[in-house]
Amino acid sequence: MKKTFSILLFILCAGCVSKPDTIDDSLLIEKTPEQSKKIESLEDSIIEQNKVLEKSINNLNISKQDLVKEKGALSILEKEKSLNEEKLKVAKASKDEDAVSSAQNELAITDSKINKQKVKLAYFDALNSHRDNTNRLESAKLNVLAAELNYEKAKIARAYQVKQLKNKNDSDADKKKEKSFLDKFKKNKDGLIDEEEYKKYFDSKKDDVQNRTADFKISEEKMNKAKTAYEDSVK
Repeated sequence: MKKTFSILLFILCAGCVSKPDTIDDSLLIEKTPEQSKKIESLEDSIIEQNKVLEKSINNLNISKQDLVKEKGALSILEKEKSLNEEKLKVAKASKDEDAVSSAQNELAITDSKINKQKVKLAYFDALNSHRDNTNRLESAKLNVLAAELNYEKAKIARAYQVKQLKNKNDSDADKKKEKSFLDKFKKNKDGLIDEEEYKKYFDSKKDDVQNRTADFKISEEKMNKAKTAYEDSVK
């Protein structure tokens, strides 16, 4: 049974291998049970990975909102510090020791809050960056599944084309029908689907996953360090 699904695809690399055409399903009519099973498995994986990506996107949107909120909180504290500094200046000018002591105490409290908020903000910033890299990685994983699916279909379609061409008649009508048939899909110099092009694209998507995984690990380490610092600051 043919599955229909939508895929959230992202173009994430510069100088990428060009994406080849999608294989026409009419070229897959002679696929074997094993080939059908593999295609179905890939389609199921795409559906599941699409769900993972959607969750990743939602998490990233939440962390972006949280980051804006924490930046706003820091801004409020910095304004509060400015007011406390003005209070201290006034108190010193009045030579009121009690007022000076009170203003100094308020300023110290605000400075402490600012330092803690900066640590918290650093964590939320690192979390946001990590979720962005997570999103890019999940997108790359989805892209590689889609590329693998198209590559598997290309191999099946190529074999079908070769068989059809071997069995073709030489009449003008058949030649005209053959030309229309071949115009449906990506062709190479011999007029057939360029299977190697689909493999190259698939390989390029696997490289993308490796690159995104490396970025993911780096941001994960930074996020964990920032999280530890934040947790220590609130103990």
